[in-house]
Formats: sequence, C-alpha cells, structure tokens
Amino acid sequence: MVQLRPEEVRFWSNVTIVKEGCWLWKGLLYPTGYGGYKGVGAHRVAYELVYGSIPKDLQINHRRICPNKHCVRPIHLYAGTKSSNLLDLMATAKRPYKLTWDEVREIRRLYKTGKYLQKHLAVQFGVSQPMIGHIVRSDSWRE
Repeated sequence: MVQLRPEEVRFWSNVTIVKEGCWLWKGLLYPTGYGGYKGVGAHRVAYELVYGSIPKDLQINHRRICPNKHCVRPIHLYAGTKSSNLLDLMATAKRPYKLTWDEVREIRRLYKTGKYLQKHLAVQFGVSQPMIGHIVRSDSWRE
C-alpha cells in the first residue's frame, strides 16, 4: 500500500469523487471555474502528484470526456499544448452537455454552502447561469 505524505493527504481531502467519473475540487474556486490550491491550479497539482513535473512547454488540459474545470481526476488530465486544448474545447462545444443527477445534487450542495455564486457553478458545470438558478430553486430537476 502506498503511504501518502501529509501534503498529499491535505490536497486529496479537498476532493469529492463523483460516481460518473469526475473528482471534483471542493476547495478554493477561481472565478474561471478552476480550483486553486496554494496559488496554483488544483488540476496542475493533481497531475504533478500522480505523474510528476509538467514539461516546461506544456500546460495541463482536461480531456474531452471531462467538461468540469474543477475536476482533478488524473486520468481526466493530460499535458498538452494550448492548441490541443483549443481543439478539444471546440470539439466539446459542438455536442450538447447534459447534467447527471449526481451533478445536480453537487450543484445544490455547493450552492447551499454560500461559497459559490450561480455564475461560477454555471462555468464549472458547463451550463447557463439561468439553468443553475432553476436547479437551486428546484424549478427543474425535481426528485
């Protein structure tokens, strides 16, 4: 069994694993929707903890299967160029994104904490701010 260092335990304790596959950062969120950890993007920290240092000429991108900017699951991340990231974003934007029940529950949970604005949740989950409003008021997605 792998023994985690205290710093790794601290980092991973800020992650919620969602059944559908994403590992959602529940710590600081920047207005852009990305997670932050000690002044660095949380997705970058997650990548480095698992794969090692990031090559100087590359950035950390989310794979097409992962529309969540605050996802830190290492298999959803890759070291790539700005161009490869833009190509992924354009390809992803062409297909409609549908929320899952787990994501709706997570949106409601995050919003109830008072730490997240609807516009930030919209960016994070890839939907419009009015949709987030409907979800948190239970106008839509009623269980």
